[in-house]
Order: sequence, then structure tokens, then C-alpha cells
Amino acid sequence: MVWDGVLEEYPNKDSIDYNLDIWVNMQKETMVRFTQHQDGEIIGHNRLLIKELKNNFYKKKPSILDYGGGVGISYMVIKDDFLVDYTVVEVEKICEAGQSIWKNEVKFYSTTNFEMDNLDILYIKTSLQYAQNWKSTLENLLSFSPKTIILTDTACGNIPTFLTTQKWKGNDVLYWFISDKELIELVKNFGYKLVLNEPCTSINSQFTNIPDDHILKESLNLILKYE
Repeated sequence: MVWDGVLEEYPNKDSIDYNLDIWVNMQKETMVRFTQHQDGEIIGHNRLLIKELKNNFYKKKPSILDYGGGVGISYMVIKDDFLVDYTVVEVEKICEAGQSIWKNEVKFYSTTNFEMDNLDILYIKTSLQYAQNWKSTLENLLSFSPKTIILTDTACGNIPTFLTTQKWKGNDVLYWFISDKELIELVKNFGYKLVLNEPCTSINSQFTNIPDDHILKESLNLILKYE
């Protein structure tokens, strides 16, 4: 994987060449692998969500809003151990694929323009960096007033915020690297307290045409709770 260049602004959405079929197929393959082998790596990717459910929502039915949740892999991981009210926000094509798998078991929306009361957990796993405008997207999600926010494998750290192009399987995907101070301050302004800030994954991919002080060495896991 390669990240190339620093973009001054987000291009016209219609100019983005991103083959979602590749991503949908990868998600379905992951689901098959987990169903057959209970893949520990997939469980590990969701460990913070599992821990939060065990510690604070055991024998309850929490509501979870999974932003960028694909076809519902995280739901698949937790559904046999926890009774949850699960909602995924994704692009339309992925929503259609997810609905074909889960029917009415999981709700899918292609926008945040819907009503949701008493949200317990906002779950953002490896996805905020792909939003067209990460800041307004996060603000819209915070308007649901979740009790707990879990961000995992988020491309943020001690760097300036900037937009770049991720070269992925023949696609040019727009991608944000985000200042951790900027992100955390934004969420704190909504009344949240940071309770976890830990390294997640080392970033060993290639950076080209990107200044040294913009290069992120590892992604972060963050948990914030409403005070």
C-alpha cells in the first residue's frame, strides 16, 4: 500500500475511482473465514468493543452505531455473545450487500439523516479517515449523543491533519491523516472525557511526496465517555 502526496482540498466526489466490489468481496470472504475458523485476528480487531460490552453492558441490550462497519463483520463477531441493537452507516452499495446478508437483523443507512435515541456506543473502526469531511462526519455522529465513543485503528497522531491518496488494489482512495490533538479536542468540546489513548497498528506502508513531519508511524485506539 502506498500513500502519495498532500492534497489541498477534497476533489469532486464524481472524480473518485473506487471499485467497491473489491471491498464487498473481501468483506464476504472475511465473514466466511470467521464462520469456518473463528479467526482470532478478526476477534482481536474488535477487542475494545467486546471489552466494553463485557464490562458495562453485560445482560443488557445496548445500541451500537457502527460507522463504516462494512457488511456487518463486527456484528457477526459479537452477536452470539451479546444481545445488541446494531446499526451500520456505510456507502449505499455496501449497505445493499449488508442488508442482503442480515435482512432485518441489522439496520443499514447510507447517511446519518435518521433518528436514533439513547445511543450507547458509537463505534468507528478504521473508517473515519475515509470520510469526505472527517470533522463534519464526526460532528454529525456526535449529534446522536452516544454514551461511549470507541475509535480503533484510527489514522491520527502527532502530525498535522492532511489529505492524501491511498493507492490500493488499483484504486486511488482519498484518505485523511488526522492530528490527534485536533480530533480529541473536537470530541471533548461535546462533553466527552478521554479514557483510553493507545497505539494500535504500526504503519509500514510507503509514503511518497509527503513531508517527513506528516508521516505517521502507528495508528491509535481512542475511547471517550460522556461526562
